[in-house]
Amino acid sequence: MKANKGLLFLIAAMLVLLLIPALGADADPSEESPTGTSEVIVQTPQDEETHNWILTENDGASCSVRGTLTYTCTDCGKTRVVQDVTEPGTHLHTETVTAVPASCGKRGVSEGVRCSDCGAILSGFDPLPALRHSWVCTVRPATLKRDGKRSYVCENCGAKTQKPITRIASVTLSETAIAKDGSKHTPAVTVKDANGKTLKKGVAFTVAYDPGRKHFGTYAVTVTFQGNYAGSKTLRFTIGLDVPQSIEKTNVGATIATLSWNRVRYATGYLLYYAAEKGGPYTRFAETAARSYNISNLQQCTRYYFKIKAIRRETDRLISGPASAPCALRTAKQQLSSAGRILVEITPENRLLAVVNHSREIPASYQPKLAALSEKGKYMDWEAAAAFETMRADAKQEGITLNAYSPYRSYAHQKASMESIIRDRQSWGNSRSRAEELALQVVLPPGTSEHNLGLAVDISSTAQTFKTTRAYRWLLKNGQNYGFILRYPDGKQDVTGISFEPWHWRFVGVDNAKKIKKSGLTLEEYTATLTAPY
Repeated sequence: MKANKGLLFLIAAMLVLLLIPALGADADPSEESPTGTSEVIVQTPQDEETHNWILTENDGASCSVRGTLTYTCTDCGKTRVVQDVTEPGTHLHTETVTAVPASCGKRGVSEGVRCSDCGAILSGFDPLPALRHSWVCTVRPATLKRDGKRSYVCENCGAKTQKPITRIASVTLSETAIAKDGSKHTPAVTVKDANGKTLKKGVAFTVAYDPGRKHFGTYAVTVTFQGNYAGSKTLRFTIGLDVPQSIEKTNVGATIATLSWNRVRYATGYLLYYAAEKGGPYTRFAETAARSYNISNLQQCTRYYFKIKAIRRETDRLISGPASAPCALRTAKQQLSSAGRILVEITPENRLLAVVNHSREIPASYQPKLAALSEKGKYMDWEAAAAFETMRADAKQEGITLNAYSPYRSYAHQKASMESIIRDRQSWGNSRSRAEELALQVVLPPGTSEHNLGLAVDISSTAQTFKTTRAYRWLLKNGQNYGFILRYPDGKQDVTGISFEPWHWRFVGVDNAKKIKKSGLTLEEYTATLTAPY
């Protein structure tokens, strides 16, 4: 009996399945949908009765989950729930979204497709990287006088910006005074802006040099600005003589000193300058072809500063090098003789203007460089002797005779003459001191006579009558042209300490003699006007 009941139930179920297609909208939940039949997840009572099913609730499938269908029997009110046959993830409605292009500094999104139901992205919508500005630059170049600027406009977004270009502040050469050495010279150029930044050659400027640049002369260097800079500047450098080095000071006395220095290549001579202060101003006082110089006419216990320049004298020009670093020296205190007189410091350079008199004497050790005169056994300083012989010869052409009556007398000779006269005056019954006073009226002490220098000569006689002779008048007119001056003129005894001696002539050199003659001064007065070293 039980087997029959099971068979009857199976037959009833099959009938229900056959009736579902005829239900239409109220189809049997067991009927296959167009997409197939799903598993029942809510089970109706297991009976063999035939139900009249209608769809009462459709919780349809979405794009991501399955749906459910609820059926209700119209006869008994029973329900049955089955799953929707639509597969999840099947997007039935889509839309295409236009791309959002990237811009400067902002990202974009590519074109894409998305579900219009759930908004799910199906394809595209790829991120687009932000664009970089594409700048177009316009330059207003900087110059030596004003700043410039760079103006930028973006081709993509139209954005604008500016950057300043600092003006050029300095253009310099690594060397402006170069010592000639036979090689070609190309001093480096340095260009800096007002902020102190060094600009790069080849980027900010180019350099053009004058040809040659290894001989004496001045050469141009043209700096032309480019890129962010405009304009040009011309610099110059000189190829000349080197600077004297290794300056040494020796024989520093109260009024004299000797400077020496190294030889400068290509130089033909040297200029000497002095100043009372290290910073100057410096005054030129001497020129020499030697590499040493004996300076005279300094003041005792005084500080001096000296500079030296090398020079080259050519036919049509004078080439002068840069001055040396200052050389400082301080003179010593003036030395006095045992008789209390100033000891005159003699050098080859100052001997012509050396002043010796009652208050100034030369050292006993001084020995001038002598040369013989025409008169046998008579001598003078070598330069004075040559000048006297020339003067004598020229005077003779005019019928004038000039004899060297008393030229050079040595210190020892002068001392012996002095002692002889003192003894003579003592023989008159005078004391030693009185005899010395009387002797000084006719002879000068040794070292105080210009004859000891070898620069003085008594001409023809020692009588006052000489002033009435043609020879005296000729000497007054022409003596200075040979370097001689009347040493003790009339009316100047209070200055020279010696009364008028028309026969006593002193050699001082042609230039000095002409200046003294023109000034009307005595040698004491003239040298007093020479405050600078020489």
